Amino acid sequence: MQDRVTALETQLSERELAVQERRIALTEAEKAVTRGAEALYALRSEIKQLEGQVEFARRERESLEAGNEGRRGEIAQLAQQREAAQAEQA
Repeated sequence: MQDRVTALETQLSERELAVQERRIALTEAEKAVTRGAEALYALRSEIKQLEGQVEFARRERESLEAGNEGRRGEIAQLAQQREAAQAEQA
């Protein structure tokens, strides 16, 4: 009878140890998931920031292109005025 009790206590201890090991593994897995979630959040934040920079650069480029188009028109107009002035002098 004493041997049976000792065997059952040993089995109980082994099962408790196995449960504790699984709890530790679960805790480690949860920590890994948390680190992964934090890394994902950081990447998403960086992507949002970069998208904002790209959008700003796109608007800036469009603004510069519009300004350049206006300057091209002014240059063409000045060239016509110069040609007219040269024709009058000739």
